[in-house]
Amino acid sequence: MPRSGRKPTTTLATRNGRRSDIQGLRALAVIGVIANHLTGAPSGGFLGVDVFFVISGFLITGLLVRERQQTGRISLADFYRRRVKRIVPIALLVTMSTCVAAFALFNSARADSVLTDAKWSAAFLANWHFAASGTDYFTSQNATSPLQHLWSLSVEEQFYVVWPLLLIAGFFAFSTARFSRQRGALVAVAIALVGASFFYAVASTSAEPIAAYFSTPARAWELGFGAVLALALPLWERIPRAVSALASWFGLGGIVASFVFIDASFAVPGPWALAAVASSGLVILGGAARTAPRLVPLSNPVTGFIGDISYSLYLWHLPVIVFVGVSLEAGSPALYAAAIALTGGLSVATYYLLERPALSAPLLTGESVQNRAALWREWRKAHGATYRTGGLAVLSGITVVLCAATLLPSTSPAVTRPLPMAGAAGESSTATDQGGPVQQKLAKQIEAALGASTWPDLDPSIDAEINGPDAASEVATCGQPGRIDIGSCSWGSPSAKKSLAVVGDSVALAYAKTFIAMTEAHDDISVTSLGQFGCPLADLPLHEGSTDKTECSRHREETLTTLETLKPDVVVVTDTYAPLTDVTTKASVSAAQWKTGMKGVTDRMAATGAQVVFLPPPPPGAVLETCFTPRSVPSSCISRVSSTWTARAETEKSLAKSVQGTFVDTRPLFCVSGLCPAFVGRDVVKSDLNHLTVRYATAIAPAMYELLKEAGVLSPA
Repeated sequence: MPRSGRKPTTTLATRNGRRSDIQGLRALAVIGVIANHLTGAPSGGFLGVDVFFVISGFLITGLLVRERQQTGRISLADFYRRRVKRIVPIALLVTMSTCVAAFALFNSARADSVLTDAKWSAAFLANWHFAASGTDYFTSQNATSPLQHLWSLSVEEQFYVVWPLLLIAGFFAFSTARFSRQRGALVAVAIALVGASFFYAVASTSAEPIAAYFSTPARAWELGFGAVLALALPLWERIPRAVSALASWFGLGGIVASFVFIDASFAVPGPWALAAVASSGLVILGGAARTAPRLVPLSNPVTGFIGDISYSLYLWHLPVIVFVGVSLEAGSPALYAAAIALTGGLSVATYYLLERPALSAPLLTGESVQNRAALWREWRKAHGATYRTGGLAVLSGITVVLCAATLLPSTSPAVTRPLPMAGAAGESSTATDQGGPVQQKLAKQIEAALGASTWPDLDPSIDAEINGPDAASEVATCGQPGRIDIGSCSWGSPSAKKSLAVVGDSVALAYAKTFIAMTEAHDDISVTSLGQFGCPLADLPLHEGSTDKTECSRHREETLTTLETLKPDVVVVTDTYAPLTDVTTKASVSAAQWKTGMKGVTDRMAATGAQVVFLPPPPPGAVLETCFTPRSVPSSCISRVSSTWTARAETEKSLAKSVQGTFVDTRPLFCVSGLCPAFVGRDVVKSDLNHLTVRYATAIAPAMYELLKEAGVLSPA
């Protein structure tokens, strides 16, 4: 890009004063992001956001530096006026439209969650909001927010609150030097800041990967990298043509390779985002040379147009994917076609009817009333034809979409997926051919729920139960970090014939309510809750949620010490079957690793003389937050017992055998023939993927008591 007073001499094709290769980079970045979110491939397509950060840092810093060179100052008022006109109108439209669609298509609990996300996004604080709520960009089992992608917009705008001020301060500090020396000094300062942010990103990604992913300090180096390229632009302009060509092609290849070979297991943003960031820098650097050749894959009419509408594409794509997913089956050609068509149509309409007009509109100007009126007249004259034609096109598109929507089935996509037939391997063929009378009665209720065609009047309602508490209030206090309080966390008569201790993570805390209800109905048993939220028992450096691994190690040791002192008759072990991550290697914990980590723990439990009982969690079901909508039916939320669940259960059976303990299969409490409904009777079964509702945990107490008696756990001491 030329310096002040010099005509452009580069041979690189430009469009409307913009570098065509950078527009092509925008296209590549947004295609990578959309493809990754829609299909999961390429696995590293999410790095398109990192490419956007580099482009933004380069272009915005270049504008500010040129303004300083040409006028001798940087106007913050003008800068933020441009940012508002560029960013806010489309972001506001997409956010408001998403909220309206959420209340039309989602259950009220999920719609309220989207509204909360919208408030944080409107304040450009979405990244901190998602980090604080523990949103895992890659492996979250909760429903995806249709506004989750706005975290990147928040990072960018937070950066631009600080960066122009730093530039102004830097130019002032070096104001006595020639402008070229000022730029050189700022390059050195910027490199130091980028380096500090990068090393922070590496450290924070290792320690707290979820928080680091959304962190502005951990992302600032990517925007800062682009800023360094802009500050040192005079150097890049002198690069020979052959070198610039190599840089551009190597950069393009590096971006594509990072999209293809990097996946969610890589540490991002530090250090692996560097692959896409550095490659983007090579493309920008190569194209900055005065004699740079044309990079055809990026500099062509198609990528140019996609680059033009890339901001609209990015904003619309995730809401469209999430909302289309309510009615169409995940991974189906129909979903892909609908999502691409709607995203493209909305983006083109938004670009021509809002983005371009907003940029040229005489908004937020310091002009007089008379001048503003004249400017608005010119603006209306320039865009009148576009609005007349575009308005007709939008109305036609809305009509087509509404007509298509009326043809969709009134169910969620889950009902179209094949479910196992009765008599599947490892399952009983009927509901009542095994178990005692209480279990058989429960099985009939489960069968009735599986056959329901409409949602019954549930109490509490599904909306009230979605994302409800993971444990009853009297148990939840026992699961917080801190020293174990046996007195406050024990129920039943101290003289009961059979004493039980329930240990594990939040699954144990949810089950504790079942055991408390059993003590209220049977005075021959007592129970103590020793579980803690987010802390599986296995002696491994595990990561579950945001719980600190050292706290879990402390709690594990205290639990074992308490059991050695308490000496209960039975120790009930129950942990999540959800995938766990080794915080040291960042890899998923295998069944063999988990068994090894549990062996020493269960051996110490058995050494107390207690009977060790493994109680598996409820089979993971459909996420109510996703499957329950105004258009869904009960079959939309039916789930099956997964192979992952049965594999972990087999491992626990082996562990139980090694300590002469007992494994109690809990599937009869939740499923019939491998099928598990979202409700039984008038009770919602689970509040999320794994945790029992308080009501259902209480309701299954009689069946659990019968199940444990049949297994010999509650036989007389």
